Amino acid sequence: AAAAAAAAATVAAVAVAPRAARAIDVSIFTEDYYFPVVSDGETIKNFHSNQHTHVEDEYQSITKFDIDAMEGESFSPPTIEIVGAKPSDTTLYPEDDVLALEIDGDSLFVDLYRQEEEEYAYELAVIYKCFKTGSRDIKVTIAYSQVDQVDNFFYEANVTFAWTKNCVAGQDRIGFSIVTEADEAVVIDGVVTDEWNPDSPQVMVMPHDDSSRFYIGVNEGSQTYAAPKMSVSQPFLSITARGEASTSNIVEYDDYDDYDDGEYQMLEVIYSCLTFGVAEVTVTYDISPFKPIAFGWKKNCGGSTKLGFDVSTRDGATAAPDVVENAVAKDAWDHLAHTRVVTKDEKSSTFYLRMTGTSESVQFGKPILTVKPAIFKPRLKGDLATGGVVGTAPKPLEVVYNCRKKGTAEVMMTIVMPRYEMIEFAWEKECGAKIVPPTKVWTANQLMVLFSMSSVTVIGVFIFLYLRYKKRQAEKARVRLQQLRQAEEQEEDAAY
Repeated sequence: AAAAAAAAATVAAVAVAPRAARAIDVSIFTEDYYFPVVSDGETIKNFHSNQHTHVEDEYQSITKFDIDAMEGESFSPPTIEIVGAKPSDTTLYPEDDVLALEIDGDSLFVDLYRQEEEEYAYELAVIYKCFKTGSRDIKVTIAYSQVDQVDNFFYEANVTFAWTKNCVAGQDRIGFSIVTEADEAVVIDGVVTDEWNPDSPQVMVMPHDDSSRFYIGVNEGSQTYAAPKMSVSQPFLSITARGEASTSNIVEYDDYDDYDDGEYQMLEVIYSCLTFGVAEVTVTYDISPFKPIAFGWKKNCGGSTKLGFDVSTRDGATAAPDVVENAVAKDAWDHLAHTRVVTKDEKSSTFYLRMTGTSESVQFGKPILTVKPAIFKPRLKGDLATGGVVGTAPKPLEVVYNCRKKGTAEVMMTIVMPRYEMIEFAWEKECGAKIVPPTKVWTANQLMVLFSMSSVTVIGVFIFLYLRYKKRQAEKARVRLQQLRQAEEQEEDAAY
């Protein structure tokens, strides 16, 4: 308001100068060039409203300009039009059958006043929405003014610049790509890869993965897209989208982009499984006017076998999995029709568990042993006796049988894995008459009772020995007294 009042006072006091010494500058900035559009209030030939030659091709969804006002200079919010299009009463920005425009940036909101010491350019962003193939001329007008109270002049004018926008509809968007966090290609040049084809997806997301992350980018121009539409094939799976690419947005090319810092935009799909099963997930992006992009994959919510899980009776990463291979028991160890027999001379059996052909690991709780009939009570030893994590390095699990009587029993090993089918294998165990007694472990209560009983026994023995000693001493005193009496009697008899 103070600047406007000062400008009005100056206008009243001085004559209008024919032209300011310095005037507004406008520059265009894209991924590979930066050059002036308006210099000192004069539009360069490439952007002249009557003979412009600059063209924004079909791969540009946004064009950015920098508006640089000089000392004592101010400008009004820019206006934009599609040349030849009739103004609309129902839309805020210009629109016709080929193209709709929208403008954005900090140059739109208020009249701005530029101080000499400031180093700042105001942005004007023109966003395109193409409906069909065609070309349209676009024109921007900026009203600006300049006040110089030292030289006593006031100047105001309009600067206009124009260019052509090409639209191409119904084609694949060249340069548009989607990759996974592991840099696996999902979409290349606007076309989905075979592995991620939503009609026959080959990619499986395993039960332990709670989300999947994708990155969207372009290697040419810029591209607008709508919020993704997502669907699942089964009601037991629900998904939630998060990240920059979960809403309508614009992705731009930048030589310095990477997945963590730049214009690559992230979409994270978060899973919520209500029960076991496998469901297909489909994500569709509308990138009009180009063909929409749809990609899909499978989400495993558990209940299937844990591929790569092996069990062997021999140690070593290359030992043949002769008990369980790829989470399936071998015929000889099948829990329904096993033929493997452990003889009575074998007091224990050791199994080696590992993951083969994958870098993944699996975790499970304490294995369960079932013996029918219960002629012995086995116990577990080794790294996995109470459960644990199994990776590519084999880990031992030993079964000590502790036979109690002669006979043959079926032994079944059950390993329960969260979100996967449990793994079971079985065998026959022969037992002789020999009993392997379990190691006796005294509890605190048992030790207390034993100590108390021992103490009572020791005290009782001491009392018994003491009483016996006293009895013997009394007996000796009685005999001696009797002897003394007999001696006295004999002396009295001799005296008479």
